[in-house]
Amino acid sequence: MKQIIDEIRADRKWISPRGLLESLSDVVIFGTGAAAKSATDVLVSYDVNVLYYVDNDERKHGVVFNNKPVLCPEILKNDKQVVLIASCWAKDIAQQLKAYGVKYYDVSYFVDFSRWSGHFDCNFFDVDKAIEFAYEY
Repeated sequence: MKQIIDEIRADRKWISPRGLLESLSDVVIFGTGAAAKSATDVLVSYDVNVLYYVDNDERKHGVVFNNKPVLCPEILKNDKQVVLIASCWAKDIAQQLKAYGVKYYDVSYFVDFSRWSGHFDCNFFDVDKAIEFAYEY
């Protein structure tokens, strides 16, 4: 736990959700459910292009989702695109993407972007209070 807290204290600045969206032009979305649909809607509002979707469900490979193809995850091993995870399986998918050496962000909270985006903005998030709260509970 100490190592995690030390890392959090050392890195008090990170890109906000809106800053991330403004920095992106083309992305791949991992997931093809409601979270992916919501993420796509947010991305469209920021003029971010979804190149294609990936999913671990083999039955979805080759299907079209939101007018884009759904491909198998192994294609990411050779792709340098940023991958946005939009799935309730985000933890497992993150481990998979780490193994592939892919740059990714978990945007599963985009299902309620207007409500949650401020929670991940370091300009509003008080690291010391969060750590103090964690120790307390």
